[in-house]
Amino acid sequence: DADKGLGASQYGFAYSTNSSLSSGVSTSTLGTLSGPTYFNAVINSLSLNTTYYFRAYATNSIGTGYGSIQSFSTGNTTSTSVVRLFGGFKIKFLGGRMILY
Repeated sequence: DADKGLGASQYGFAYSTNSSLSSGVSTSTLGTLSGPTYFNAVINSLSLNTTYYFRAYATNSIGTGYGSIQSFSTGNTTSTSVVRLFGGFKIKFLGGRMILY
């Protein structure tokens, strides 16, 4: 069946102050998906004057797919410690594999 493994059991963003996202990673888990969609998330309690790195991810029965690592910097006021992560990320399911673009 061409639809096997197409849904995402979990998706969201992984973010950290580590540029390779190899340590100190937090995630925003947004739930499950049954088909292609764009998504975004709001993250709170960020440190001021800090560069963060993030990428989209989605997990299904085949494994986990990741988008490219991007970055943003917070300012020096508390209003910038809440950031909406987006950038046109879309999950596409192709042959049971997830492609984030």
